[in-house]
Formats: sequence, structure tokens, C-alpha cells
Amino acid sequence: MNSEPRQNVDGETVTTAKDVMIHVGGFYKNEKDSTYGDKSRTRAGGSLACFGIVNKGNSLSNPSDQETKKIIGGVRKQSDNDSWFGNSNVKIIIQKRNNVERTKTVTLPKQ
Repeated sequence: MNSEPRQNVDGETVTTAKDVMIHVGGFYKNEKDSTYGDKSRTRAGGSLACFGIVNKGNSLSNPSDQETKKIIGGVRKQSDNDSWFGNSNVKIIIQKRNNVERTKTVTLPKQ
């Protein structure tokens, strides 16, 4: 994926991104959390250099799970819709946003 020149984690100037993931972001619900006695709990997520799918009004009581399942399900449906090759490429267009907070520390309230 092409990008404007920027510094990567190694301090190098680069114009492409690789190994980019798209996954749930913001608050989401773990159905079974091994770090919490295999009970469900709501957590906050985000990753450096990845894209998080976050629903409108994301909060502890309104996590991103359903929005993520809807979007990832649509991508999978498109990519699995090729009877000859089994899978096909899906083009995802990412539009640059301006004035976006780059780093944010989130403190989860006690559950």
C-alpha cells in the first residue's frame, strides 16, 4: 500500500506499508478471555500501523463487535465469491483523514 513519506518504527523513511491488518478497534467484547478466568469482558484495542473498525458511539456498553463482523463478513463474502480460483482480490480504498489524534491513552473503567 502506497503512502506519503513517513518514518517507520525502525526510523527509516518509507512510502509503502506492508503487513497491514484490519480488525476490531475501540471497545470490544471478548467472549472468553483467558487472562480473565475464561469469562467475557469488554476491552479496548488498537494497534500501531493497523486499521481498527470502530462503530459510532463506541463505548463499554456499545462495543464494536457487530460493526466489525459486518464489515469483515462483507470483505470475506467478496473475496470468497470466485468459483474458479476459490478466492479473489478485494480492493480496499483508504481515504486520508485530517486532524486525527495519532496517539491516545485509554484508561478502562473497572468492571
